[in-house]
Amino acid sequence: RKDPWPVPSDKRVARCTGCALSVATSLLDLALPRSGARVMMFVGGPCTSGPGAIVSRLKTEDIRSHADLSRNAEPLHKPACEFYASLSKRHNV
Repeated sequence: RKDPWPVPSDKRVARCTGCALSVATSLLDLALPRSGARVMMFVGGPCTSGPGAIVSRLKTEDIRSHADLSRNAEPLHKPACEFYASLSKRHNV
């Protein structure tokens, strides 16, 4: 069976995990306001697209390492951390 969404060999799969998590928490907040709930996410790799992206879709750009994080050499790390932190504050009961 042919893949309906083929990915070029020089790119990573597009995963908008941050956006999906934002939508899921917003739905929970609307359906169950001011009550406890959980979102379970089963992902097959890093977020590569949209808010919360932690790695580029281009395979020519390496995935970050601990050394990159300690040197603040990873340009997507800080915005992703800020996005997920704001998401947790926005939906914290």
